[in-house]
Amino acid sequence: MIPSIAFLTAYLAKKSKKPYVVIALAIMAVVFTFSYTRKVQYSSRNEEYYLARSNFTDGTSSMGNSFSTIWTGWKETRPQSEIVIQNGKMTKQGTWKYLKKEFTVTMDSEGTMTFNTLYFPGWIAMVDGKEVPITYKADGIIHFAIPFGEHTVRVLFVDTLVRTVGNILSIISFVGVVIWSIIAVYARRHK
Repeated sequence: MIPSIAFLTAYLAKKSKKPYVVIALAIMAVVFTFSYTRKVQYSSRNEEYYLARSNFTDGTSSMGNSFSTIWTGWKETRPQSEIVIQNGKMTKQGTWKYLKKEFTVTMDSEGTMTFNTLYFPGWIAMVDGKEVPITYKADGIIHFAIPFGEHTVRVLFVDTLVRTVGNILSIISFVGVVIWSIIAVYARRHK
């Protein structure tokens, strides 16, 4: 809106030869765009605020299942619980962040833990400090086996080789652009 009013005012001011028309157009441009000068009201919200509300994650006007991976079909319903433990229960909750969860489970017998998060390369599961295989191809959700007894479980997202190489290339590119810019400015000043 602001650019269109500015361009229209400039065009009409150039066409008009009368100074009072130019002044009137400038005043109207300021009046029509003044409401855009107020500062925006920001609310400090973290990702949990948005992920906990279905209007941000489901529905026709949101991304909804667009976050799905190649192993995941369309999800008609949301899971009742973030973690489902077959033949056991969670006894102690430790770190509980979006990309890193740590807790203790007690298993009555060998069972499976379903971590209701869509699998993507980089997710790993560890039982007592040892990485365990994740099965995900059936429904795209993270599943892994846990033996009988009490165990410390960690599920976390780590950088893959591709992400690490991409991060390194980004840093090298940034440093290269900064160095190139400094050299270009120095060369212009000393011509």
